[in-house]
Amino acid sequence: MTTAPFDRMAFRYPWRDYQARVLAELDRHFDDERLHVVAAPGAGKTVLGLEVIRRIGRPTLVLAPSLAIRTQWADRLVQLFLPEGAPADGISCDLARPAPVTIATYQALHQLRDPAPLLAHGFGLVVLDEAHHLRKSWWETLTALLKRLEARTVALTATPPYDVTSEEWRRYAALCGPIDAEISIPELVRSGDLAPHRDLVHLSEARDRPDLDAMARTNARLWTELRCDPDLVAMVAAHPWLTAPRDHLTALLDAPDLFAAMLVYLADAGAPVPPDALHILGLRARDLPRLDPETLRVLCQGCLDRLPARVTALLTETGALYRGRVSLPLVDPESTEQVLRNAPEKFDSIRAIVRLERDDLGDRLRMAILTEHIGHGGLALAARDPGLFGPDRFLAALAGNPLLGRIDAVTLFERLRQEPGTPDRIALATGSVVIVPRGLLSGDGVAPRPLPQDPRFDLVALSGRASEQRVHLVSGLLARGAVHLLIGTRALLGQGWDLPALNTLVLAGNVKSFVGANQARGRVIRRDPADPVKAAHIWHIATRAPGLPGGGPEIAALEDRFGAFLRLSPDGKQIRSGAPALGDPAAVNARSAALARCRADMAGAWQDALETGSAAPRVHHRLATRRTPRALVVRGALARGLPGVGLAAGLAGGWAVLSGQALPGLGVAIASGLALAPASRQAWRLIRHGTLTGSLRETGLALLHAMASTGLLKTPLDAVGIATGRDAAGLAWCSPTGVTLPEEMRFLALLDELLSPIGNPRYLLIAESYLGRVLRAAPYAVPTPFGTHKERATQFLDSWNRHVGPARLVFTRTVEGRRALLRARLTALAEYRHTHQSSFWH
Repeated sequence: MTTAPFDRMAFRYPWRDYQARVLAELDRHFDDERLHVVAAPGAGKTVLGLEVIRRIGRPTLVLAPSLAIRTQWADRLVQLFLPEGAPADGISCDLARPAPVTIATYQALHQLRDPAPLLAHGFGLVVLDEAHHLRKSWWETLTALLKRLEARTVALTATPPYDVTSEEWRRYAALCGPIDAEISIPELVRSGDLAPHRDLVHLSEARDRPDLDAMARTNARLWTELRCDPDLVAMVAAHPWLTAPRDHLTALLDAPDLFAAMLVYLADAGAPVPPDALHILGLRARDLPRLDPETLRVLCQGCLDRLPARVTALLTETGALYRGRVSLPLVDPESTEQVLRNAPEKFDSIRAIVRLERDDLGDRLRMAILTEHIGHGGLALAARDPGLFGPDRFLAALAGNPLLGRIDAVTLFERLRQEPGTPDRIALATGSVVIVPRGLLSGDGVAPRPLPQDPRFDLVALSGRASEQRVHLVSGLLARGAVHLLIGTRALLGQGWDLPALNTLVLAGNVKSFVGANQARGRVIRRDPADPVKAAHIWHIATRAPGLPGGGPEIAALEDRFGAFLRLSPDGKQIRSGAPALGDPAAVNARSAALARCRADMAGAWQDALETGSAAPRVHHRLATRRTPRALVVRGALARGLPGVGLAAGLAGGWAVLSGQALPGLGVAIASGLALAPASRQAWRLIRHGTLTGSLRETGLALLHAMASTGLLKTPLDAVGIATGRDAAGLAWCSPTGVTLPEEMRFLALLDELLSPIGNPRYLLIAESYLGRVLRAAPYAVPTPFGTHKERATQFLDSWNRHVGPARLVFTRTVEGRRALLRARLTALAEYRHTHQSSFWH
């Protein structure tokens, strides 16, 4: 078999420090035959992938998400790795005719009818570029192929799909493996390969929305009336599961959420909670969580056939009960999100941002606004009525046709070109519509004609090579300042678009698109060789719905989006993930405007935040929680310590009686010491778990020791530790120190499983006290990697006993074990276990 192109490949330039770091650890990363690299935009992940291909030197299949990125791989290989003028033999972009390096799209693989040529070719390496796309339909096709290939895999991405469900993430991780190496944005800013930048928020508030206002009033009515409905309270109190719980143990354990909802509802209503029902959980009434809308929904749904007639009528009248399904709080997610996504108030945010940035930068402004949709219909409307989108007429027209307020590319262009105070040099670029200032584009395949509604602009038809170059043509106008503001779709400009001159980006698309937002951020933070002092702004816009919980779905989505990337904190002292306060829109917007006007200070703020005092700073990840095994430790210590204290006290009394008699007195002293020894151990354990952070630290140490004993931790135990602290929300956080990145990610995944609501583990940890049910504490699931075999579960138990407290293992794949598991789920549900992961630079 030919060795081309491997024998002629050599990278033409020096490796950057962070690239050299990843390559130096290549052998260790491939210990599971997989390499998973998260590399920020600008880190050169394509050249890293090509160097891995060169070093492995076996037939390679490279898969990319688009034709443009497929072409980029082939171009980089020829331009950066082959000798000048060397033929590009050994490279194929046709799956039907594979070569030593075959480059194709995921879609092409999915559409391939016969994989026989690929299987016969004997690929030894498969490279998955932008691997977050694998959560889509292509995943099944690729997984089936990899099962038949004996090949190593390399997964490269700038944006891991942190926003997906747990099941989708597990599927992604199973294919790509744990994250082996990370080249972070702070590293690239520090090295000068990315520009200093700041993420800013501009909020609008949905006004005069009768649909949302009515929904808020209905939710308030439902909440008020259902919480204290005497008939509903009586129905729940008389339910057989509560009057005779032991007679219905199997049924209630098959529906733990409903059983818990009954108890929580009674406690919230101030009604007596049956002691026998609480005994099954091992809880007191005061330990039950507070009632929330979701718990109320579970109760009504689970008792639908028993609901009092008045309650059923209320749910039906308000629309909360429809086709047998209860919705509380009353919200149509699709309808509400659609209303907010296209809220006309969003344009107020965009207009304010454009004016602020134009006033600050003047002719140096290079801004892009990215939307989800093109909005072709707006062109026809504007051509028929040129003044329709003008500020004097638009609001009146909007009242008669709400669809005019959609935040699409054409609508934004039409409104902004007529707004006073916005840049004159404005352009529009989508996959089918290009509009630029008059006379700027010409040449082969370029057919400009005056825009009917405004002859200052050309509507440009592109064909042939020019059509393929549409992004390049319009980008060139922005780069040289012929255009100051470019409006486009995220599909065209959000990924693979390289424009270093861009210094301001407005993300006007779907707030829930986290991966898309991160990809778009990568467009604006690249360093501009022509502007060594470039500092970039990324604006995130969202609309609050005042009557909806938490301000509505866009606020929640924006908070989640900010959890997926690191940013400079508002005070400029830290680089971390997480959203700023998203309360009153006026206050949020005023803070953002003040920060935006300090663009000149941004580089200095980044330099200060990058210097943490650490010898080798990097991105660290941590997990935060409000719940630890602290209560378990306290109760266990009391249960085990009090008998010893009592015995010691009795012996001390006996010694007093025997005072003056040396031998009996000495015996009593020794016996007292022996009796107090267990109490001393429990007292020391109480001290270590005395605070939430202390308890989390001990839990983390138990996990580290278990990882070491089962081979999941390769770093020597004496070189690692646990860092803990409290965040601004009062959560205790935990992060391992001295470990490698894969070990850190594995540790956090295990800790998350341990402290989250109990799923379906093979083994449980059950702690039992000597003082009966009053001191019984919540069980914990043995994390999956330790639960595969009893020997590994026992090793985890040993570490737990050492750092947390005595417990026993329960195997859940028996009848009794299943009942114990369901009881454990109920108990954990009552504790409201929840974790939150974040990242920081240190």
